Amino acid sequence: MSASLNLSYKSLNDARQRILRQISVFPSSFDLAAAKAVISLQGIKPGAGDERETQAAREAAGVPTSSAPVKRSKGRAVPQREDESLGILYLRSLVEYDTATERYNLHDLVRVFAG
Repeated sequence: MSASLNLSYKSLNDARQRILRQISVFPSSFDLAAAKAVISLQGIKPGAGDERETQAAREAAGVPTSSAPVKRSKGRAVPQREDESLGILYLRSLVEYDTATERYNLHDLVRVFAG
């Protein structure tokens, strides 16, 4: 389980890695307002770690990784909105989301890993 979580974590850019660590402080479910209250991306350089996300997306899509170098995107490591990053974490199965309550939750193992 740890290897799987580590693989998902390492495929995130620096900003999303930090967000996952920051939201691990919640002992149970939380809403977007609570997430915004704890998320701070101060000190993250624009573009930091974007190559990892691009490479992971290419591998997931089955695009050969040796065919061309991964180009760095311009300044997307620092997300414009917290819900965008939470959505990426959800797509990577690192965060759960309940549409009925509009609340996020971390599985206990993900919370321990990120904490």
